[in-house]
Amino acid sequence: MLPEPRRRRGPAVEPVTCPPDPFRTGEAVRRLEPGESTTARWGLQAIG
Repeated sequence: MLPEPRRRRGPAVEPVTCPPDPFRTGEAVRRLEPGESTTARWGLQAIG
């Protein structure tokens, strides 16, 4: 936790497109050649 006045008031959310440690496992890694692109979509939903 950060000391005042820098204490954060909300969570940080980072979209990911692969499982943990992808460079070691090679699982679900997308390799793009020069000029290629990729698109990902994600969202958040409040529960409760």
